[in-house]
Amino acid sequence: MDVDTGVGVGLGWPQYLVEAWGLTGLGLFIMFTRYCVRLRTVGIKGLQGDDAMVLFTIAFTILDASTVTIACEYCRCLTHRLILTLADHKGQNIDITEDMLPQLTQADIHRLTVGSKYELTAWYSYVSLIYTLKFTMLFFYKRITFNSWHALMVKWLFYVVGIAYVANMFVVTFGCYPVQKNWQVSPIAPWKCSFRTQNFIGTAVLNIVTDALLLAIPVPMLYKLNIPLRKKFVIGLVLSSGLFVIAAALVRLVLSLDATPSAANINAWGIRETVSSILETSFRLYLLTLL
Repeated sequence: MDVDTGVGVGLGWPQYLVEAWGLTGLGLFIMFTRYCVRLRTVGIKGLQGDDAMVLFTIAFTILDASTVTIACEYCRCLTHRLILTLADHKGQNIDITEDMLPQLTQADIHRLTVGSKYELTAWYSYVSLIYTLKFTMLFFYKRITFNSWHALMVKWLFYVVGIAYVANMFVVTFGCYPVQKNWQVSPIAPWKCSFRTQNFIGTAVLNIVTDALLLAIPVPMLYKLNIPLRKKFVIGLVLSSGLFVIAAALVRLVLSLDATPSAANINAWGIRETVSSILETSFRLYLLTLL
């Protein structure tokens, strides 16, 4: 009889998932609150492109946290009767070493294969979440730069961000080829298919470049505002919070590449980065609405 030996899994609800869902809940609360405010102020007919993108952001936020949870290397998740039913008995190929292979049964391999597929799905949802936030800002900029020379810059940035998104998806899809090696368990998958170094580097580089371009749009607008210099300075500091998101992307890259490779470390820093982006984007939207 083929028995699942539990190789590659642990027990209980890991601490990083407690943090992940706590941060995800905070991000969802902020986006939901913003939506309620927008509905109250402009109504359904007054919603714009940035409001539509927020719905996609909410969907990808939930998908990202859910796939990360399902792919976790812990087998007895406390919420097994809720949305995360499939989280029971998973794991990933990155947590398997050569000395573990002889212990694996077909049931183990099947479980780890499914968990690795969910981890790959988490990469897609992570990248999509990052870029829906960028498009949210672009749609908002488009709304507030009507009939100004900034509108041309925003238009070109739509193309730039769109190309960056496609490039990121290309890296995630074809960085490991053939694709099925992403969830290969035995023999041990190549490093580029289990740890996926190329995904970290490609995502971080394109994320930082596009974030820097997005930061450049409100600066000329702030310069032309007819308000006291002290207020301009304060608003400028707040707008520069986008630098925090860039820093978060760099920190995630460095710590993920330097630390002992594990699904827990990769997913924990991914969640921290995405939630910090949600918080910063929501804060910047609120501030620019007041300008």
